[in-house]
Amino acid sequence: MDSRRTILLIEDSGDDAQILERGLSREAAPYGVVRAETTTDAENYLFQECALAGGSLASPELVFLDLRIPPSGGLALLDKLRADRRTRHLPVVVISGKMQGEDVQELYRH
Repeated sequence: MDSRRTILLIEDSGDDAQILERGLSREAAPYGVVRAETTTDAENYLFQECALAGGSLASPELVFLDLRIPPSGGLALLDKLRADRRTRHLPVVVISGKMQGEDVQELYRH
């Protein structure tokens, strides 16, 4: 298992993911970034493959979550993360290139 600290990046845009990954690699203590391109990929990683689920892959310390990630969307995934005792307290940063005022209010409700 990689000893570096891990961030889970849930982002379907390759360009946006590359920008975030580049910024994270410039930190004094670089993070290992695991990217999921769909909510399905993210759920498989968190609930089946990583140490949170007893697997061999590193558990993330932080999640960057695209609000408009397919197929079920960021809000649905956020609800699943908050409902599960293993991920309830996992810090999540929601990102979106097209966030509107009502999106922010909806996020606070979740």
